[in-house]
Amino acid sequence: MNAKSQPTDDAEFLDYAQTLTIRVGRRFMLFLIASVVLWWPLDWLFASGDDYDVSEFAFVRLATIATLLCALKLLSWHRVRPILLTAIPAAHVAVMLVIGVGIGRMGGGELPWLTLSIIALVPGAMFLMPLRDRIAWTTAAALALPLACFLPFPDNERGPFWAPTISFLAFTTTLTIWMGNINYSILRSRYFQFLELTRARATLKTLNGSLEALVAARTAEIGRLASHAETLLETERGRISLELHDELGQDLTALRYTLSLAAKRVSPDPEVTRALLDDLAAVVERSTTTLRGIVGELRPLILDQGLFVATRWVCARVEKRSAIPCSFEAAGSDSGVPGEVTAAAFRIVQEATTNALKHASPTAIVVCATVDGATLTIDVRDDGRGFDPVTSHSGVGLIGMRERALAVGGTLSLESKAGQGTRLLARFDWSGGTP
Repeated sequence: MNAKSQPTDDAEFLDYAQTLTIRVGRRFMLFLIASVVLWWPLDWLFASGDDYDVSEFAFVRLATIATLLCALKLLSWHRVRPILLTAIPAAHVAVMLVIGVGIGRMGGGELPWLTLSIIALVPGAMFLMPLRDRIAWTTAAALALPLACFLPFPDNERGPFWAPTISFLAFTTTLTIWMGNINYSILRSRYFQFLELTRARATLKTLNGSLEALVAARTAEIGRLASHAETLLETERGRISLELHDELGQDLTALRYTLSLAAKRVSPDPEVTRALLDDLAAVVERSTTTLRGIVGELRPLILDQGLFVATRWVCARVEKRSAIPCSFEAAGSDSGVPGEVTAAAFRIVQEATTNALKHASPTAIVVCATVDGATLTIDVRDDGRGFDPVTSHSGVGLIGMRERALAVGGTLSLESKAGQGTRLLARFDWSGGTP
């Protein structure tokens, strides 16, 4: 995984590096102090004759302990936290200076202590810093050791092992820089990988939550739509039953009564017979008209004349029933509109105009139908009270219209503001084939 950092990521990593440096640095310094104290008795064990001055070892140890204690105290000051990545390597340079001065007090390069002390550079590999800073601080710590050993003590001799000592110092410095940079790079890469993984998990969790919410919302919409469809079905059944009972039933009763009366009044008088037949014809005509009305409500025959004619008929009925102007504008030709799209668009116009009359209290309604190639756009606008689509719950009417559009590969959108009317747009595209 390739971790790509952002400026904010770098700032977070710097804070993480400072925290880790404090935690690890404190433990390591305590370990060094304990090691210096525990190894102190060995100075007398290895010292023999006049070759070594044990008091000089004590100076080095005491100075090292004092320097480490000062560094520990520095770590406890939160106000210097922003400069800890500088203060800690500076403390390392100070320790190397103390060691160099101690070795210089003991004699210099003719003794093995300078070479043996070079190993004190290696802990610098644990410091967390970029490569450029690492090179600068590690080089400073490496130079501090021989400079502190010889500059304050110009009489010290370099000794026969001066060249190998300098070579070993250069090697250890390079190794410390290389190891430290590898440690820093690995830690930085893993940290950014961890950030990416954490963000990916958070994104996945958010997407899962959104998907669950979307599924729940769609399920609720489907449930509401199914309930509404069942309610509409029962209402329509009741209306048809009532129409048949009140209109067609009465006409059939009248027809039966007239036939019975005609049978009783059969007369050679043609005028009487003609009057009875006229009554029968009137009853049959009313029955036919009622039946056509019911059939027209279920599936208007005017749809056979095309979408534009049917939509204009809807607008005329709306204006006639409500006395509210409802104009219709058409562009293009509806001859190529598929039947399924025509039926869906027709029902959407019916529902949209009905909703406008029922909820918006408009003073005018405008319906536009535009056919452009294999695309149909239905635009229904009113100047009613409007509403806020964000805070208002979608009614079953809007859900039903959206489902009608989706069923034939279309889309439906709504624009509305409180006090500024409502605009409904339905788009259908059958360029890929008949829906």
